[in-house]
Amino acid sequence: QDDEAKRLKKKAKKKKAKAKAAKAKSAKELAELAAKVMSLMQANRPDLAMRWMAATDSLSFEGEDIDAPAGFALTVLLAADTKVQRVNLDNTNLEDEAGKSLASALHDNSTITSLSMADNELGDETAIALAEALTVNETLTELSLDNNQLRQNSGRGFAEALRSNTTLEELKLSNNPIGDEAGFELAEALTINGTLKRIHLQNTQLGVGAGVTFAEALKVNDCLTELSLDDNKLGEISGKALALALRESSSPSITVLGLNNTQLGSKAGMALAKALKGNNTLTELRLGDNQLGDDAGKALADALKTNNALQVLNIQNNQLGDVTGKALGEALQRNRSLTQLILDSNQLGSEAGKALAEALKVNNSLKELRLHENQLGEEGGMALGEALQVNKSLAVIGLFTNQLGRLAGKALAKALTMNSTLTNFSAGKNPFGDEGGKALMEALAHNKSLVLVNFEGCQLGSEAGKALAEALKTNKTLETLAVSECQLGDEAVVAMAMALKKHATLKSLLLDNNNLGDKSGIALAEALRANKALEILVLVNNQLGDETGIALAGALKANNTLALLALDDNQLGDEGGIALAEALKTNTKLSTLCLHRNRLGDDAGKALADVCRSTSSLADLSASGNRFSDGVKDMLRQAVNCRFFELEV
Repeated sequence: QDDEAKRLKKKAKKKKAKAKAAKAKSAKELAELAAKVMSLMQANRPDLAMRWMAATDSLSFEGEDIDAPAGFALTVLLAADTKVQRVNLDNTNLEDEAGKSLASALHDNSTITSLSMADNELGDETAIALAEALTVNETLTELSLDNNQLRQNSGRGFAEALRSNTTLEELKLSNNPIGDEAGFELAEALTINGTLKRIHLQNTQLGVGAGVTFAEALKVNDCLTELSLDDNKLGEISGKALALALRESSSPSITVLGLNNTQLGSKAGMALAKALKGNNTLTELRLGDNQLGDDAGKALADALKTNNALQVLNIQNNQLGDVTGKALGEALQRNRSLTQLILDSNQLGSEAGKALAEALKVNNSLKELRLHENQLGEEGGMALGEALQVNKSLAVIGLFTNQLGRLAGKALAKALTMNSTLTNFSAGKNPFGDEGGKALMEALAHNKSLVLVNFEGCQLGSEAGKALAEALKTNKTLETLAVSECQLGDEAVVAMAMALKKHATLKSLLLDNNNLGDKSGIALAEALRANKALEILVLVNNQLGDETGIALAGALKANNTLALLALDDNQLGDEGGIALAEALKTNTKLSTLCLHRNRLGDDAGKALADVCRSTSSLADLSASGNRFSDGVKDMLRQAVNCRFFELEV
């Protein structure tokens, strides 16, 4: 027996050594093949080769064009690689042939932990290949396939893989028509799987069956922390079942539950509110667009009085009125955990505004309050202005389209001069009038915390615009300024341009729809020569002509910070277009240029085609609605495709 044991041990040792040698030989052969593939890639796709060689632990080809041969090449390289951990192949025009090839790399690769292939043309073949790989791969923890063409078989394949896989922690399948049956199987798999923490299934055509099954899974699964089921037709029954699961789970782990736009209705909303009273794990609950109504709204507000875990609550567009608004105001005076409350697109009036304002005077935990598209009116706006003078926690407030007038504008302006915590203030499409608008602009000169302000569509007028220009001379914090559709006019914008020359923090400036002519365009161009901070400039739908185009072209030769320039719906003409194209031959920073509907003719089109062949920085050129002949359109397409740029003609 001892001799036999020794013989078997010796045989096993020899077999193990032989397997090790075979594996080493296979690895050596794979490395040799990878070297040959890299040589071919350098010759045929130098853009991809450069990205590969520059990669450390992360590799991104996002936005590149990866066809089947390129996909095979990457497969070989990834199979042989031992350093790359995160791979991003989003928006690379991947189709199934390349997708299947890349999936096969996961059988050999033992270092990739994150793979993203979102926004492509992948179908069931790729998904099934990836699902099969998951049954043997032991390193991948994150997989994203959002926005592809995955159907029922894809969902079933992943469900089967989840039954045995023990490493995947996040699976993203949103915006794929996998259907209710596949959703049902994925939910069933979660009763077995003990490692997946996050699953994203927004807009995947799930129904009641999948919704109820996910609820059952939550009762026994003690690992899943995030379940996103937004934009599916789950209905009231699913909502009630999920609420019951939150109450009955023996060891609840779920922290994020996404149910926006899932047709829940009032009764399901009330059931979820009841569950919140006893739940101490959920930190984010999304219930927007569900026709909850005031009964469910009040119930949720009541739950917030005792719940000390929830941090984010989205109940936008739910037909909530002042009854709910007042109840939320009362709840926020007691609640100390909620940091973000989204109430956009409801029917909250002045009473709701005043109740929320009273809460803000004592609440010190809420960081973001969104009230866009309600009916707060002057009284509600004035009350919020008064509250913001003393509130010390709110960083973001959204007040778009709330019928705020002159008095509300002045109250909010006073708050902005005193408040030191607000960073984002959005109050567009409100009739502040000349006096209210001017007060708000003057307040920006004194405020020392705001990073973003948005007054889009407020029709502020020239005087408010000039006050804004004065404020920019002393303001040292603003990074984004949106004053689109404000009737500023040339005089105000010329003054703003003067201030921009020395402004050191502003990165984004939106001035579309402001009746601006070449005086403004030339002044802004002069500002760009001196400004060292601005990255985004939007001048869409004004009256800018060729003089502006020529001036901006001159500025681009000197400026090295602007990355996006939007000039759609102006009147640049051939001269302006040619000048901009010429400037791009030397500018190395601008990556996006928008020239839709600018009366550009063939001469400008040819100049743009020429620059597309040579420039290395321009990544997005949009030029539809111009006067290009078919021949010039073809020239542009060929030039753009050669460089993998996008051109809309």
